Amino acid sequence: LTFTGDLVQVTWNTIATCAQKEIRAVTAALRLHTRLESANIAISMGLDVGPVMLGNLGCPDLKSFSIIGGVARRAQVLESLARHYNAQYSLLVTPQVADGVTTSHVCCAVDV
Repeated sequence: LTFTGDLVQVTWNTIATCAQKEIRAVTAALRLHTRLESANIAISMGLDVGPVMLGNLGCPDLKSFSIIGGVARRAQVLESLARHYNAQYSLLVTPQVADGVTTSHVCCAVDV
């Protein structure tokens, strides 16, 4: 879990292996959306799956726990794109994430 301004990055299956990481991530994102929506707070989210680099990055005098790599960047791009859709599409996922949740969630394609 990393906070940067109003950005929150969360990972599954990084520190410890977990089964059904895509389902857990999508379920958590949808629960978060529901909770914040009930408090009249709008958010947008993006999810991707794949390898990342994470850990304390920086120099000896200043380190910060961070998540970097293509997967993290794609998730940020999806989050940014999700802002352009109504609340129904406040969560955008990559096809790989969608493939991992076909037994538990319904996904629909958008024009991204």
